[in-house]
Amino acid sequence: MAAGLLGVPLVGEPRFIDRPAPWSPVEETKVHHSTVAIGEQDAHRYTECARIWNPIHTEWDAAAAAGLPFLLLHGTATLAKAVSAVDDLIGDGRRRVARVTGRFAAPVPMPCALMISAHSDGRFDVRLPDGQADHQWPRRMAP
Repeated sequence: MAAGLLGVPLVGEPRFIDRPAPWSPVEETKVHHSTVAIGEQDAHRYTECARIWNPIHTEWDAAAAAGLPFLLLHGTATLAKAVSAVDDLIGDGRRRVARVTGRFAAPVPMPCALMISAHSDGRFDVRLPDGQADHQWPRRMAP
């Protein structure tokens, strides 16, 4: 038996997951753009609906104790909003997204606007508006 992550024993032969081939810019694709508004209460709604309770998303004191200058939206909530926007952009009225691969690269402050770019070949990305860096994100106002 081989040792896996954190020393947990692995049983069976190694298997490889069928992953999509890396994107290569063979031909130009049509790009669709959308902006998704993230409201001040979106993390509260998501917390209750998804039953994911982490106070850095909803409590100023917990966020500050974690070293955050703002409340942030859950990564999975960001993903859900992005996939819904992509479906609206390229889905032709039908839900087309069947599988998503990607990475979470930056926290999403609330409120903000996410910029979604969806390519006709299925790739998409989600960004904060250009120039919106850490020092420009919303901060808690002093009482």
